[in-house]
Amino acid sequence: MPERTSFVQAFFMSNYLLFLFHGNAEYEYELRYAIDSLTAIYGTKFPFQIIIYTDQAQLISDFIPPQTIIREINTIELTEWKGKNGFVHRIKACAILDACTKYNGNFIYFDTDVKFKSKIDSFFQHISTKGRLFHTAEGKMNESKSPKLNQKISKFLKNHPEVNISSEAEMYNCGVIGFKSTDSELIQKVIDKVDEMFPMYPKHVMEQLSFSWYLGHQQNVKTCENEVYHYWNFKEFKHILKFEYKLSKAITDVELAIQPKLNWESKSAWHRNILKLIGKNYKQKMPLQ
Repeated sequence: MPERTSFVQAFFMSNYLLFLFHGNAEYEYELRYAIDSLTAIYGTKFPFQIIIYTDQAQLISDFIPPQTIIREINTIELTEWKGKNGFVHRIKACAILDACTKYNGNFIYFDTDVKFKSKIDSFFQHISTKGRLFHTAEGKMNESKSPKLNQKISKFLKNHPEVNISSEAEMYNCGVIGFKSTDSELIQKVIDKVDEMFPMYPKHVMEQLSFSWYLGHQQNVKTCENEVYHYWNFKEFKHILKFEYKLSKAITDVELAIQPKLNWESKSAWHRNILKLIGKNYKQKMPLQ
């Protein structure tokens, strides 16, 4: 097990990378791939402290970098963090709030399904001056070019003015979130707003909407899609990673592996239906198929 950094040491370390790994054990392979891509850029000496929140520390002890802080989450905490509505994505906001209360400095949170493409430590300077960081700006929810789901959320907000979130607000991809430990009150507001909205509109994006509003609205926001690849729409990749890591190491580049799926989704619905009728689909062109 990598050495755990003491609380006193961590208190004086100002920049942190935060991961959350819980639930499905196969997300271990996504986390391993993310860490591998990080070490390919930085080597073994990082200009930041890595913290991993997990309920399965035993699965990751053999590949996480030395000096990584492991914050073990127990079953009681996971239940509490899901809240009274049992909303699994609420755990993310609670882990972030917990980190704010335990460590002092600048944070960048990452989902496990990311690949680091270049250095990201320069974003800490932006965060230190009260800037915000997300992965991608997805557009205003009430614009016609916005994804269909955003338009549904826009309708929900217009029908529920008591929520007090503007339908003209920008929606951000929250696979990456940059914040300061002093933002703990805002993070608590994120959680409270999720608890308010989820019973009215029980969709997974309520957490994303709340983060976008409280940390993104009328803020100095930067995005990092050029530095970090977030394959949120390619959950199949963890099965490729599992196969490769069990043999030795990951050799497949996610940006190449996802291309058959992206090409498939770019086709019209009628074209995809015709291809399905003759037994064709994007998975036939993926690795291991």
